[in-house]
Amino acid sequence: MTNSNNIPTHIVLGVLNSLTIFVHALATNYVVFATSAGITGFLSGGIIVQGYHLVLMTVGQEKMASAIGLCSFLQGALMFVGAPMIGYIRDATGSLVNSYLLLSALQFVSGSVWIFRLLELGIRTNGANEDTA
Repeated sequence: MTNSNNIPTHIVLGVLNSLTIFVHALATNYVVFATSAGITGFLSGGIIVQGYHLVLMTVGQEKMASAIGLCSFLQGALMFVGAPMIGYIRDATGSLVNSYLLLSALQFVSGSVWIFRLLELGIRTNGANEDTA
């Protein structure tokens, strides 16, 4: 359960995805916006696919169904709240730029938070190596 090979890939995908969402805010024409949206969708697919393995690696086989259910529930609840929140931000500021900046920041945090899991696994591995030395 301590295989951390997917974590760096997940972090890179999350950070790259946050950058492409940031490009949405800077887009001045349709081609740039559509290209960044396509790249965002592609990177999001990688994040979703790896998410199940990361949940399995984190909670184990016996708790995976409950963890996936909780993650799916939270994702749905946030999607339910997200659209009205983006609409409110647009109404308050007159632009969607701030919404894209917020989404970019949230994606960056959700992608890079896995650094702490890598550190935890590294500390456990180093501690185990010191015990056997």
